[in-house]
Amino acid sequence: MKSPLQPHTLLVHRHKGVTLSEVLVSILIMSIGVVSLMSLFPISTLRALQATNLTNATILRYNYEGLSAAVPDLGDGTRAWKPGLTVVPGSVIVPTNPAIREAFPQIVMFASANGITGAAEPNWLGAGPYNDGGVVWSPRTTPIYVIDPLGTFDFDFDTTGPEVSRSLFGNIRNATGVNASIDYCPRLTGLRGDLATSRDNARRLCTQPDSWVRLDESSGVSAFTANTVTLADLNEVYGNVYSPTVPMRLTLFDADGRVSHTREVSIPPSGSTAAQILTWTVPLPAGFVPSRVRIDTQEQRYTFLISCRRANRTVQRDVVVFFRRQFNPQDEMLYPAVFAPGLDAGDDRQPGFAGLDDDGDGTVDNASELGIPGSDDQPINYAVVRYRLPDASDPSRPAPFLKAGSFVCDFANLRWYRILKISDPVTAPDTLRPNNFSPVFSSFVQLTQDPQPEDRFVRLTLQDTDEDGVDQIIDSNSTAAIPVAARGAMFPRNVVEVYQISPFFISKVAAD
Repeated sequence: MKSPLQPHTLLVHRHKGVTLSEVLVSILIMSIGVVSLMSLFPISTLRALQATNLTNATILRYNYEGLSAAVPDLGDGTRAWKPGLTVVPGSVIVPTNPAIREAFPQIVMFASANGITGAAEPNWLGAGPYNDGGVVWSPRTTPIYVIDPLGTFDFDFDTTGPEVSRSLFGNIRNATGVNASIDYCPRLTGLRGDLATSRDNARRLCTQPDSWVRLDESSGVSAFTANTVTLADLNEVYGNVYSPTVPMRLTLFDADGRVSHTREVSIPPSGSTAAQILTWTVPLPAGFVPSRVRIDTQEQRYTFLISCRRANRTVQRDVVVFFRRQFNPQDEMLYPAVFAPGLDAGDDRQPGFAGLDDDGDGTVDNASELGIPGSDDQPINYAVVRYRLPDASDPSRPAPFLKAGSFVCDFANLRWYRILKISDPVTAPDTLRPNNFSPVFSSFVQLTQDPQPEDRFVRLTLQDTDEDGVDQIIDSNSTAAIPVAARGAMFPRNVVEVYQISPFFISKVAAD
């Protein structure tokens, strides 16, 4: 018997999957993660660059401290007088008697011409100048100066008008649009005798020795001597690469590459593009036959200068480290400025305690409450700077290099500060006056002289570079001996860091 027909059963298969909304949410979540991750790459790159700069700057700082112990001239830029000393223009000495040095800590002696000191030390009585064998010494009060061996040789002074002297640090823009030096802050080489005339010695002292960059390589040695090599397969070297201020180094290899010798090119390449002759001073050893030559140039990535302040019995010193320093008058140009300590309103951005009448004068959160003890108000340094826009009389007038995170130098006192914040430029300085700057900012002497419609003013919030964290800003208005032209701000480019190091005691100046 046949079984009854069973009704047809429909089998429903449920396919697993996601909806469009789920896909969109997943994409959103993933994009947030990807964007967050991508944002870390530029930040990490900047942090790595900053770490590299600070590492190299710290190495140079310790290099200088070691060098100043080995080369006493680098300690404070001077040396004690001694008989038979060969001097050049700009050489600086101090008396051998420590009591005289300590009694007159800011007096040093400058030589104006080449010569050799006599057999007996001058008595240094009177106002000078002092005759000393073949040298004439002129006393000079030097509360501030810089030790800058590289700047002495490489600074690009202006020969078309009033010269910006390599022997002076700092310049101003005059009415005719030409930079002119200020005779206030000497630039010393920190080198003695014949060393002071050698740029190579300055370079070795102030740069790192591992900053060589490969220029080219040649295997076309057509001729050589103990002091020359002739190359036939390069066009880049002859006449258009070599510069006295950019050292060139050769590494010469023998045929199998097992033996090599390194020499620095001593004179410009000669010959022609088809046969370039490179010359060095130290001869190659006998029997060495060069077959291949690698040519490197030195890139002065990290260099330093020392800013010095002579006071009482010590010289306070800062090591200023640059990355690819620009030896340009604009980098040492001064802009009228007033530096002074002030108070910041703190996180609540209100004077004293926010919402309270701290001083009981009937007004809540007015300016007189700024700095009330116990509040979040904090001491901080400020500066107001004037610069002038280009006009018909000086269409190329430069503006200062203003950038948060960079450094500014209070030139009158030779102190360095990191710029934390820059205000928008205004046309009147009084609008930038912090309430508690009076009477420090009462006159604005250097900011209001010769007012012009092109004048602009900015206020800088500054961080002191003093390692002990103590606010040490000095008001240059309070010292009448400082020339008005010197009461300005300097904005050199590419300053990596400024290190305050241990003071140098004037009594320890060495003769050798």
